[in-house]
Amino acid sequence: MCNIAGYVGERDAAPILIGMMKREEGFAGGYYTGIATLSGGRLYHAKLTGDTDRLLALTGAAGFPGHIGIMHSRSKSGGGDAWAHPFIGRGGRTAYIANGSAGCFRSSPSREEQTRRLSAAGVEFSSACPEKIGAYPTLADGSSVHVSETMCHLITEKVEEGVPLAEAIAAAFSEMPSEIIGLALSSGEPDRIGWGRVNAPGCVGFASHGAYIATTSAAFPDDVERIEYLPEMSAGSVTTGGMTSFPIDPPLCRIAPDLIGSEKIARRIEAAVALRPMRISELSRAVADLFEPADCAPVRAAVYPAVAKLLAAGKAKVVRTEVPGAAEGITAPAFRIAAARSAT
Repeated sequence: MCNIAGYVGERDAAPILIGMMKREEGFAGGYYTGIATLSGGRLYHAKLTGDTDRLLALTGAAGFPGHIGIMHSRSKSGGGDAWAHPFIGRGGRTAYIANGSAGCFRSSPSREEQTRRLSAAGVEFSSACPEKIGAYPTLADGSSVHVSETMCHLITEKVEEGVPLAEAIAAAFSEMPSEIIGLALSSGEPDRIGWGRVNAPGCVGFASHGAYIATTSAAFPDDVERIEYLPEMSAGSVTTGGMTSFPIDPPLCRIAPDLIGSEKIARRIEAAVALRPMRISELSRAVADLFEPADCAPVRAAVYPAVAKLLAAGKAKVVRTEVPGAAEGITAPAFRIAAARSAT
């Protein structure tokens, strides 16, 4: 799992995205980090192995222009700098980030089929590496590539055919499904962030000057006036003034009912962190049995809002530690949720 952020509005996007990511990267990311902004029809992007601080130290990300952008920090699942998000589509006109996993679609052949089809059509994969990495798709020569780069090129292919960005995301998700959420930019639609969500967490915060997107509302600045949760099995756009959505049809799988705001989830999490500080992944396992049987469940989508509510109420706090990073000599932030009065 990873953490995502987006902003579209009247202000410079880069510093806003960086601030949001610093507030959330340790929940499920911090090992690989990247950002993309859009200005004057051009994408500005940078990514590397490491956390947000390392990205700022080694790139010009903080000064990227534009009032719209997306940012990502991912988990430790292999690959080098090229395996960080965002991925950039052919021609440099689209950028894509995602959070989630193959989940119940792990056995689907589409990941391999679409990757090799795109490669045969002339798409070059920047993430291609000779070693086998987990269950990621491979090219004909056996090289592994990041599945989110395949998704980026699928979306780009449809955008090049004239399909609007949000519809391109929905179509790509249908052709190569996973238990994910994705955000995308297109130079052809410079006033909006396209999104698609199966079941991974995502919310939108609206302020007077624009709209924020994040994995958790705990990442939002204090000026957020209204929060909406991105609907599951849907796609759409976020602009300065609002959000649009439409269902991915037909549905890709059967998802357990959403438990955002459930008192059972909140009580279980509050009781768990009273015993010891816990990672988001541990809290997700602690509440998984509360969901009805289905192909997949939006577990983290319910956990994050419950944690954010506890933090806002002063009943919990974030305990930050450093853990070994994805490369020798660097570390990654690790956030644990603890009861407000517990020792760190």
